[in-house]
Amino acid sequence: MANASKRKRQRRAKARQLRRERRAQMAKFPWRWFLMLSPTGKFFVGISTVLSLVLAYYAFAPKISVSSGAQVSDPWDCPFIIKNESLFSLHSLSFAYGVVKFEMTNAASISKLSLVRKELPVSELRPNESTSVTIPRPVTNPMERGDVIIRITYRASVLPFSWHYEARFVTVKVERQWFMWVPAARSDAPKD
Repeated sequence: MANASKRKRQRRAKARQLRRERRAQMAKFPWRWFLMLSPTGKFFVGISTVLSLVLAYYAFAPKISVSSGAQVSDPWDCPFIIKNESLFSLHSLSFAYGVVKFEMTNAASISKLSLVRKELPVSELRPNESTSVTIPRPVTNPMERGDVIIRITYRASVLPFSWHYEARFVTVKVERQWFMWVPAARSDAPKD
Protein backbone atom coordinates (compact mmCIF):
# COMPACT_ATOMS: atom_id res chain seq x y z
CA MET A 1 0.00 0.00 0.00
CA ALA A 2 2.81 2.37 0.81
CA ASN A 3 4.50 1.57 -2.49
CA ALA A 4 1.30 2.37 -4.40
CA SER A 5 0.91 5.79 -2.80
CA LYS A 6 4.62 6.47 -3.32
CA ARG A 7 4.30 5.61 -7.03
CA LYS A 8 1.23 7.86 -7.27
CA ARG A 9 3.16 10.76 -5.79
CA GLN A 10 6.05 10.11 -8.16
CA ARG A 11 3.70 10.07 -11.18
CA ARG A 12 2.06 13.33 -10.08
CA ALA A 13 5.45 14.95 -9.55
CA LYS A 14 6.60 13.74 -12.98
CA ALA A 15 3.39 15.07 -14.60
CA ARG A 16 3.88 18.45 -12.88
CA GLN A 17 7.50 18.53 -14.10
CA LEU A 18 6.38 17.77 -17.70
CA ARG A 19 3.76 20.55 -17.55
CA ARG A 20 6.36 23.02 -16.31
CA GLU A 21 8.73 22.03 -19.13
CA ARG A 22 5.95 22.41 -21.74
CA ARG A 23 5.05 25.87 -20.40
CA ALA A 24 8.71 26.87 -20.49
CA GLN A 25 8.96 25.71 -24.13
CA MET A 26 5.77 27.56 -25.09
CA ALA A 27 7.03 30.71 -23.39
CA LYS A 28 10.20 30.53 -25.47
CA PHE A 29 8.28 30.23 -28.74
CA PRO A 30 4.53 31.03 -28.54
CA TRP A 31 4.07 30.61 -32.33
CA ARG A 32 5.13 26.95 -32.23
CA TRP A 33 1.86 25.88 -33.83
CA PHE A 34 2.82 27.84 -36.94
CA LEU A 35 5.93 25.70 -37.46
CA MET A 36 3.83 22.56 -37.41
CA LEU A 37 1.70 23.73 -40.35
CA SER A 38 2.33 22.49 -43.87
CA PRO A 39 3.50 25.03 -46.48
CA THR A 40 -0.07 25.25 -47.81
CA GLY A 41 -1.36 25.94 -44.30
CA LYS A 42 1.24 28.67 -43.79
CA PHE A 43 0.22 30.21 -47.11
CA PHE A 44 -3.47 30.34 -46.14
CA VAL A 45 -2.69 31.70 -42.67
CA GLY A 46 -0.57 34.46 -44.28
CA ILE A 47 -3.22 35.33 -46.89
CA SER A 48 -6.02 35.42 -44.31
CA THR A 49 -3.93 37.65 -42.02
CA VAL A 50 -3.21 40.15 -44.80
CA LEU A 51 -6.83 40.09 -45.96
CA SER A 52 -8.06 40.66 -42.39
CA LEU A 53 -5.75 43.66 -41.95
CA VAL A 54 -6.86 45.24 -45.24
CA LEU A 55 -10.55 44.74 -44.45
CA ALA A 56 -10.08 46.12 -40.93
CA TYR A 57 -8.42 49.24 -42.36
CA TYR A 58 -11.32 49.91 -44.74
CA ALA A 59 -13.90 49.17 -42.05
CA PHE A 60 -12.37 51.45 -39.41
CA ALA A 61 -10.72 54.20 -41.50
CA PRO A 62 -12.46 57.57 -41.10
CA LYS A 63 -14.83 58.41 -43.93
CA ILE A 64 -16.37 61.79 -44.63
CA SER A 65 -18.62 63.07 -47.42
CA VAL A 66 -19.51 66.53 -48.67
CA SER A 67 -22.69 67.27 -50.60
CA SER A 68 -24.83 70.18 -51.68
CA GLY A 69 -28.24 69.72 -53.14
CA ALA A 70 -30.00 72.99 -52.36
CA GLN A 71 -31.11 75.36 -55.11
CA VAL A 72 -30.54 78.97 -54.09
CA SER A 73 -30.69 82.36 -55.76
CA ASP A 74 -27.24 83.33 -54.42
CA PRO A 75 -24.50 80.65 -54.48
CA TRP A 76 -22.81 82.27 -51.46
CA ASP A 77 -25.75 81.21 -49.31
CA CYS A 78 -25.81 77.56 -50.39
CA PRO A 79 -24.94 75.17 -47.53
CA PHE A 80 -22.48 72.32 -47.95
CA ILE A 81 -23.42 69.30 -45.84
CA ILE A 82 -20.48 67.47 -44.26
CA LYS A 83 -21.37 63.97 -43.00
CA ASN A 84 -19.33 61.56 -40.88
CA GLU A 85 -19.77 58.13 -42.50
CA SER A 86 -17.27 56.26 -40.34
CA LEU A 87 -17.80 54.05 -37.30
CA PHE A 88 -16.06 56.45 -34.90
CA SER A 89 -16.40 60.13 -34.02
CA LEU A 90 -14.32 62.73 -35.84
CA HIS A 91 -12.70 65.56 -33.89
CA SER A 92 -11.33 69.05 -34.64
CA LEU A 93 -12.91 69.51 -38.07
CA SER A 94 -11.61 72.67 -39.73
CA PHE A 95 -12.58 73.98 -43.15
CA ALA A 96 -10.69 75.89 -45.84
CA TYR A 97 -11.88 76.84 -49.30
CA GLY A 98 -9.59 76.99 -52.30
CA VAL A 99 -11.15 79.23 -54.92
CA VAL A 100 -10.32 77.98 -58.39
CA LYS A 101 -12.41 80.74 -60.02
CA PHE A 102 -15.38 82.93 -59.11
CA GLU A 103 -17.00 85.02 -61.86
CA MET A 104 -19.27 87.85 -60.72
CA THR A 105 -22.26 89.37 -62.52
CA ASN A 106 -20.31 92.59 -63.11
CA ALA A 107 -17.68 90.71 -65.18
CA ALA A 108 -15.13 90.76 -62.33
CA SER A 109 -13.51 87.50 -61.33
CA ILE A 110 -11.50 86.02 -58.47
CA SER A 111 -9.15 83.11 -58.97
CA LYS A 112 -6.59 81.18 -56.94
CA LEU A 113 -7.66 82.43 -53.54
CA SER A 114 -7.69 80.57 -50.24
CA LEU A 115 -10.49 81.33 -47.78
CA VAL A 116 -10.65 80.12 -44.18
CA ARG A 117 -13.67 80.28 -41.88
CA LYS A 118 -13.30 82.56 -38.88
CA GLU A 119 -15.52 80.47 -36.60
CA LEU A 120 -14.08 77.77 -34.39
CA PRO A 121 -13.71 74.32 -35.92
CA VAL A 122 -16.33 71.68 -35.18
CA SER A 123 -15.08 69.95 -32.03
CA GLU A 124 -16.80 66.58 -32.57
CA LEU A 125 -18.87 64.97 -35.31
CA ARG A 126 -20.39 61.68 -34.18
CA PRO A 127 -21.01 58.71 -36.54
CA ASN A 128 -23.72 59.45 -39.14
CA GLU A 129 -23.98 63.03 -37.87
CA SER A 130 -23.92 66.00 -40.25
CA THR A 131 -23.03 69.66 -40.12
CA SER A 132 -23.31 72.40 -42.72
CA VAL A 133 -21.02 75.21 -43.77
CA THR A 134 -21.17 77.98 -46.35
CA ILE A 135 -18.39 79.58 -48.35
CA PRO A 136 -17.23 82.86 -46.79
CA ARG A 137 -18.17 85.83 -48.97
CA PRO A 138 -14.99 87.70 -50.03
CA VAL A 139 -16.95 90.27 -52.08
CA THR A 140 -20.45 91.71 -52.03
CA ASN A 141 -21.14 91.19 -55.74
CA PRO A 142 -23.46 88.32 -56.68
CA MET A 143 -21.70 85.32 -58.19
CA GLU A 144 -22.45 84.17 -61.74
CA ARG A 145 -20.18 81.10 -61.86
CA GLY A 146 -18.06 79.43 -59.22
CA ASP A 147 -15.46 76.71 -58.89
CA VAL A 148 -14.24 75.87 -55.38
CA ILE A 149 -12.29 73.15 -53.58
CA ILE A 150 -13.42 72.45 -50.01
CA ARG A 151 -10.60 71.18 -47.78
CA ILE A 152 -11.50 69.50 -44.49
CA THR A 153 -8.91 68.59 -41.87
CA TYR A 154 -10.02 66.27 -39.09
CA ARG A 155 -8.82 63.71 -36.56
CA ALA A 156 -10.40 60.32 -35.92
CA SER A 157 -11.13 59.51 -32.29
CA VAL A 158 -9.01 56.34 -32.29
CA LEU A 159 -6.01 57.71 -34.20
CA PRO A 160 -3.57 60.43 -33.08
CA PHE A 161 -2.88 62.02 -36.48
CA SER A 162 -4.93 64.26 -38.80
CA TRP A 163 -6.62 63.26 -42.05
CA HIS A 164 -7.45 65.54 -44.99
CA TYR A 165 -10.36 65.42 -47.41
CA GLU A 166 -10.88 67.58 -50.49
CA ALA A 167 -13.92 67.94 -52.73
CA ARG A 168 -14.41 70.20 -55.75
CA PHE A 169 -17.73 71.87 -56.55
CA VAL A 170 -18.87 74.06 -59.46
CA THR A 171 -22.04 76.11 -59.83
CA VAL A 172 -24.71 75.15 -62.30
CA LYS A 173 -27.56 77.47 -63.26
CA VAL A 174 -30.74 75.42 -62.80
CA GLU A 175 -33.19 78.10 -63.85
CA ARG A 176 -32.91 81.80 -64.57
CA GLN A 177 -32.11 82.88 -61.03
CA TRP A 178 -31.46 79.56 -59.28
CA PHE A 179 -28.03 78.07 -58.74
CA MET A 180 -26.82 74.76 -57.43
CA TRP A 181 -23.36 73.51 -56.41
CA VAL A 182 -22.57 70.14 -58.00
CA PRO A 183 -19.50 67.93 -57.42
CA ALA A 184 -16.78 67.94 -60.07
CA ALA A 185 -13.62 65.93 -60.55
CA ARG A 186 -10.44 67.45 -59.17
CA SER A 187 -8.62 66.39 -62.34
CA ASP A 188 -10.91 68.64 -64.42
CA ALA A 189 -9.78 71.79 -62.61
CA PRO A 190 -8.15 74.28 -65.00
CA LYS A 191 -4.36 74.22 -64.88
CA ASP A 192 -2.65 77.58 -65.19
